[in-house]
Amino acid sequence: MENNISLESRIFNDYQKAFKEGRTCEISILRIIRAEIKNSEIQKKEKLADEDILKVLGSLLKKEMEALDFFMKGSRESLVTKTKEEINIIKKYLPVSLSLEEIRNISREVIFKNNLESRNDFNLATKLIMKETKGRADGRLVSETVSKLLKE
Repeated sequence: MENNISLESRIFNDYQKAFKEGRTCEISILRIIRAEIKNSEIQKKEKLADEDILKVLGSLLKKEMEALDFFMKGSRESLVTKTKEEINIIKKYLPVSLSLEEIRNISREVIFKNNLESRNDFNLATKLIMKETKGRADGRLVSETVSKLLKE
């Protein structure tokens, strides 16, 4: 598939293909994704850029992960299977996540470059690192890493 095609177009094309092929789980989650994108566009009163769509997908992924956790605790195997499949479909549109080591390296670099030293710099450091990683890092991992680095 072309690299210059917008993320929204890619999602729509995949939705049409899944619909033609009758893949119900994929159709369902792609409808939800498209609805979330539309809702965000209505709120912003403008078309979303790919970066904004990635935020929508990240938020949706987080909700699905929470749902998966509840379904696993409740021993709802059919819902666990369905939710795992939906998570994999969402991940297909997200950039590859950074490893813990990559997050540590970026965090060290940002903290050093901006001369951040104390626990008081925690929020600023986290914000700068999240901006640097552009949605490719889990916020919880970034927070834990910053916390450990600022203690040292």
